[in-house]
Amino acid sequence: MDSLDFDQVLFRINKLYTENTNSNLKEFNVTRSDMSFLLKLNEMGKVTQKDLAESRNLNNATVTRALERLEKKGFVKRIDDENDKRKRIVLLTSEGKQTINEILKKHESFKKDVFDDFDENELQNLMTLLDRILSKLEN
Repeated sequence: MDSLDFDQVLFRINKLYTENTNSNLKEFNVTRSDMSFLLKLNEMGKVTQKDLAESRNLNNATVTRALERLEKKGFVKRIDDENDKRKRIVLLTSEGKQTINEILKKHESFKKDVFDDFDENELQNLMTLLDRILSKLEN
């Protein structure tokens, strides 16, 4: 396979995976970007806005805009830190927790459909190869 074919395959996979994910998220009024913030908050729990930005490798302005959008939808809540008024604490609301759980169920079903032709060994090999590519790109 030449590099152009490889690029085209990766581009097409990313495009279709993103389109399918966004389509599945429409019923929740959530974008793929929103989902990534909700997943991170679900994983981290109560966290400062600064720590959330650092964990996602994003600048504070980008995180602020995303959180404002999620707050308007009722999925997250931002409160001032009791000990340091310069800090904002971010947490999922009960609606946010319920929504991310429903999203995870639907997304798991989507992934199961995508990978149902793969056996466990093939999936492990695929993940190993993708991790190697990711590692090279990160370094």
